[in-house]
Amino acid sequence: MTKELGLTPIAVFYAYPSSPQSAADAAATAVTHLDRTKLASVLPWDKLMINGRPIPSEIFAAIDSADVLIGDLTGLNPNVLYEVGYAIGRGKRIWLTADLTRTSREAIAAGVPPLGTIGIYAYQNGHQLAASFEGELIAILEKTPLLSQFSAAATNGARGVLVMKALHDTDASVRVMERFSNTPVAVILDDPAETNARSLAWYIERLITSPGVLVHFTAADRTGASTVNARYAFVAGMARGLRANALLLQEKSTAPVPLDFREDVSMYGSGREATRAVGDWITLIETDQAQLIAKEEEDRERSVKRTSLQILYRGIGDFVAENDRDLISEYFLETAAYLNALETSGAIIFVGRKGTGKTANLLKLALKEAKS
Repeated sequence: MTKELGLTPIAVFYAYPSSPQSAADAAATAVTHLDRTKLASVLPWDKLMINGRPIPSEIFAAIDSADVLIGDLTGLNPNVLYEVGYAIGRGKRIWLTADLTRTSREAIAAGVPPLGTIGIYAYQNGHQLAASFEGELIAILEKTPLLSQFSAAATNGARGVLVMKALHDTDASVRVMERFSNTPVAVILDDPAETNARSLAWYIERLITSPGVLVHFTAADRTGASTVNARYAFVAGMARGLRANALLLQEKSTAPVPLDFREDVSMYGSGREATRAVGDWITLIETDQAQLIAKEEEDRERSVKRTSLQILYRGIGDFVAENDRDLISEYFLETAAYLNALETSGAIIFVGRKGTGKTANLLKLALKEAKS
């Protein structure tokens, strides 16, 4: 149909987990069906031409080229969540799906609260996926991207370093937080032990306005890591998409870091290593913020001086008396010529070079005459 209309198929990137196998099977079926309709050109992540090239770079380039990202949240795969976050940060339209017989809406909302209020299509097989996407395609394209919906309020957001704290208060985590307690830069703390209900709008606003964001992942072999790391992967992806100054930090673990952001994570084995990594990063922000504050203060002083000069100028008056009739009475200095003119009943002629006060004297005399 698109060929008959002379239209280019919609470019779609498909992010889905390789496990469970049912999710991968459903994705394969959906891609095959959609390719037959010619409505969309769907690129699954596992079909990228990645031989000899970094896999994450190819994935992000594909998302950049896509009009829509389909993200399957089944299993809350951290790579998929990172890619969904990245797509949102790049201003892409997204269509979220999940096999709710495996991962319920409640589990998704608990694991990734920012997505708790975003619509998710529930499927059980790839035929359902393809039919639903085909039927909703026009509506998907007409929707305003999530980034555009929530970024309007970002200009008024609090400007501070966003610190996404590790789940457990290990020695390393305590040391990291002590470093932030000693910084002159404002800090906005996101502590998973205290709150888990941050909205998508809240994160977008903070990521846009913040001079930096620390995402402190929890080592995979610690309790509760998978849940908190799912949210952190999503936010880290948005930070990348928004080109935010982000530091990803994690304690060394026997389990590998998810592929999409493995090379971006600073791994540490001790609290000293963690503190060093954070210290190097926050020191640059502190320097930049100090320079920014100094410039703002300089601009403020210039504005004050400019206002003072304007007031002084209004008080002194224009150097051409004709332009300053209303202020003549405020700055006029009575001279001998003016006093002599007051005592003269006949005609009088003022003679002198330009700028000696001839016009000012005449204006002052006229004002005196009008008042009398």
